[in-house]
Amino acid sequence: MAGVVGLGLAAYTLSARGEKPKEETLNKGNTYHIGVETGGTGCKVGIFQKIDGKFSHTIVRKFFVETTTPKDTVQKMCDYINNQKDLTFSSMGVAAFGPLCLNKSSSQFGSVTSTPKVAW
Repeated sequence: MAGVVGLGLAAYTLSARGEKPKEETLNKGNTYHIGVETGGTGCKVGIFQKIDGKFSHTIVRKFFVETTTPKDTVQKMCDYINNQKDLTFSSMGVAAFGPLCLNKSSSQFGSVTSTPKVAW
């Protein structure tokens, strides 16, 4: 999954530098992936695709939301992803500010723990 996150964020970065997303490349036969990055001031969702067994480095869709409360920020990202009804996703990678609880037996598993980000 780490590779998916890295490629998703790289694709988002390429697009953020001014390269145009290629909506015309969307094809039902392609494999689509979601990359999510949470940040202290903003969160990004990038949708990219796999073509001919290789990851495309051209983002096909992107979304940015200011980081506010966990409930509002995550809800906006989920709404964006859930509205992509014309695509089928095969993976999702998440990069989050931390620290994160990585102990699978903990009730806090996957949660942001003692972050300096207020309310998170």
